Amino acid sequence: MRYVLIDRILDVEKNKRISALKNVSLSDEIFIDHFPGNPVFPGALILEALSQTGGALIEISSDFKYKAIVFLVERAKYRDFVRPGDQIILKAEIMNAQETYTSVRSRALVNDAVKVSADLTFSLLRAEDFMNAQAQAKSKALYDIWLKGKVD
Repeated sequence: MRYVLIDRILDVEKNKRISALKNVSLSDEIFIDHFPGNPVFPGALILEALSQTGGALIEISSDFKYKAIVFLVERAKYRDFVRPGDQIILKAEIMNAQETYTSVRSRALVNDAVKVSADLTFSLLRAEDFMNAQAQAKSKALYDIWLKGKVD
């Protein structure tokens, strides 16, 4: 994954909800071009951060037996800009869980104001079929950093 857009998972309740944090810094590489003199964090990356958050909820809830891959974005709404210095709180809650897919409702908030929202549907793939041992080890290391004992 080129962009890891979650800095920390704040709390998670398996099979229900998750909240995570993304700190937006002027030193983020994206601000070199987006936009000089008027830095705006790209909406597509906020949507990716929401996808990573929803995927984390699903993967944690399955005890990492499944890899969640977003395949459907519905009702995406962009309400306002996110700028350097903002802390984005990423929230997702499970709406519908089936054997082969799970849907979540997600929101990105800055100072309690919703900046982006979307309903995301993820395909569930067996982790052992999707990732080789090296990728599984990297994924586990990332979750160890994100979680730090926050799973209920």
